[in-house]
Amino acid sequence: MAPEHPFTYSKGLRDCLQFELSVFHLEWSAEEDGMFSFQSAFQLVRTEKGSTFSFKHCWHPKQTLNIKIFQWKILNNILPTTDNLNRFQLVLNPSICPMCRAQADSMNHLLFKCKVAQPIWIYFMKICGIPNLSFDNNLRQLFINWWLQAGSKSVLDLFKHNLPGIICWHLWKAYSGLLWGSENRVPTSGTLIAQIKSFTQNWAYSFSRIKLRVIGNILIEEKLIPLDFRLTGTIPRFIKWQKPHTLKLNTDASYSPQGAFGGVMMRNKEGLFIFAMSFPLQANFVLEAEIRAVILATRWAMDAGFSSFQVETDSMAALGHLVEPYRGRWRVPIQEMLLDANRKGVTFRHTWREANGLADKLAQLNIFNVIADLPDPIRRAYIMDKFGIPSIRL
Repeated sequence: MAPEHPFTYSKGLRDCLQFELSVFHLEWSAEEDGMFSFQSAFQLVRTEKGSTFSFKHCWHPKQTLNIKIFQWKILNNILPTTDNLNRFQLVLNPSICPMCRAQADSMNHLLFKCKVAQPIWIYFMKICGIPNLSFDNNLRQLFINWWLQAGSKSVLDLFKHNLPGIICWHLWKAYSGLLWGSENRVPTSGTLIAQIKSFTQNWAYSFSRIKLRVIGNILIEEKLIPLDFRLTGTIPRFIKWQKPHTLKLNTDASYSPQGAFGGVMMRNKEGLFIFAMSFPLQANFVLEAEIRAVILATRWAMDAGFSSFQVETDSMAALGHLVEPYRGRWRVPIQEMLLDANRKGVTFRHTWREANGLADKLAQLNIFNVIADLPDPIRRAYIMDKFGIPSIRL
């Protein structure tokens, strides 16, 4: 009789083990090749669950990654609010919501029932055609109500899938800024709505080439997507530089193993030349060059006394770091620049590469104060922008 093996196993795992003591051989019968794997062991001790409705929509492919993770935390009720921290035996004194200063800062209150949050939900529900949901319900029911109304054929459907997470994300950022950051003034519902619209206008470009039948005019009318937004597919269209309401600063960067350079040009609301410059950059890859070009150009313009101007870049990735400046090695210079930019009324937006050609051509040149000093290719690009001559985008 073979001796009993000295190790003990759970019932499910023991059934998968076969001992051949004559050759001291151990097989794992849960795998065809007899080799042990953590995946098969995990499946034995914990039954795999099917994908749920909320899980499917929580990880929507067009949602940004940070908001996907944030939505998952909402649906699992693990945001670090006072009530949740108490559940994990971190005993804290009851905390009042810093937004309304009337109720405890529970997750459902902060992101749904607060008097600052309610007008935001009502506003976007009306735009997207979502039936009004009683504020006696909880946040999870709110998400599911939006997702049940979402189809798959229009841009409006994409907003129904993803807007709840975007709204909650901006409410959470406002709450975090008041509680743990340097913000002292409680943002109004109107301010947060404007921030959400600015976010969705940039986010909309991420799905401008997918196959959808309908854009949704109300999204353009309410400025949730840009006026020039199109479901382009492969249809060529004319792209030209757009005149600003006040001043516009176009920036770009070029990168090669030999070095990185930035280019910038500022023009007024008539499209007239104010200044142009190019400058070397310290960067290790393309994205870093793009971000540093925006930071340096914006800082230079503000230090020169300009305010209330618009900054354009053709890098969506760089713009993403400006919208969410809490990541990457550029955290400190971005945050400092954004604080000053906010005080001076500076805004940031994306533009197509074809409309940013002037800054691109400047990215390897020097500083210019007179139009006549510009090289011929740069001067020709300036004239095209000034007279509204379009380029062709394929």
